Parts: sequence; C-alpha cells; structure tokens
Amino acid sequence: MNWHRDIVIGGLVACLVSAPAMATETCPTTTGLASYYGQGMHGKKTATGERFNKNAMTAAHKTLPLGTKATVTNLENGKKVDVKINDRGPYTKGRSLDLAEGAAKKIDLNDGDGVAKVKIVPKETVVAAKDGNKKTVCAGK
Repeated sequence: MNWHRDIVIGGLVACLVSAPAMATETCPTTTGLASYYGQGMHGKKTATGERFNKNAMTAAHKTLPLGTKATVTNLENGKKVDVKINDRGPYTKGRSLDLAEGAAKKIDLNDGDGVAKVKIVPKETVVAAKDGNKKTVCAGK
C-alpha cells in the first residue's frame, strides 16, 4: 500500500511545482488606433484615483486591468514607450488606447492628426485577488 502513498505524494509535488507556471500566462498582444489626451484632463482623477498628469507615461484602456504595464509601439514609425494603464477609455469609436500627452510625444503620436495605429504589448498585469493580495495573471514574453 505504500505505492499508493508514493503516487499521491508524487502527484501533489508535480501539481505544486507546475502551479506557478500555469498561473501566469503570456499577456495578449493587440493592435488598434491610439490617440492622446492631456490639457483638459490634467489634474483630474483617473479611474485608479490618481491625479492625471498630462506629462506622465500613462494610458487609458477599456479592458486591461488598471495597473497593467505595457509597451506601446507606433506602427507608423517604430517608436516605443512603456506606460501604465491608470484610466478607462478611450470613448471614441474605433480607438483602443488613449495615451497621456507625455507618452504620446515619446512615439510622435502628437504629430499630425494625433492618431496612429499601435501595437500594445502588456508586460505585466497584476490584479487584486479575493484575499486582498495582488497576483500576476499574465506577463510579457
């Protein structure tokens, strides 16, 4: 009967060892149109409760969890910027992301009409667990 115990213990060890790897998935990469916002929102509260700083490296996204860190690439010129999602939006049809003006300047999004096709690569998404702790649910490649 010791072999039953050995099988059960072996199975438990295998589950425990593989659990962290299974809990964190690769964050999905998306593309879409981005715009920027700034002056009119400067100093107002974002969805996270932080005060919006038009010069910050932050962005608004409709569905990514607040606090997600992402790399945004302007597909028209290849320039990249790292941002933190701290607000909700954009609320303009067809747009996927609103960058703070400071982040938009880093990728020359503020040139021309202020709209460009971008790639959004979340580097890490952290969410609050039911027990009040934070957990990483996906991480970049």
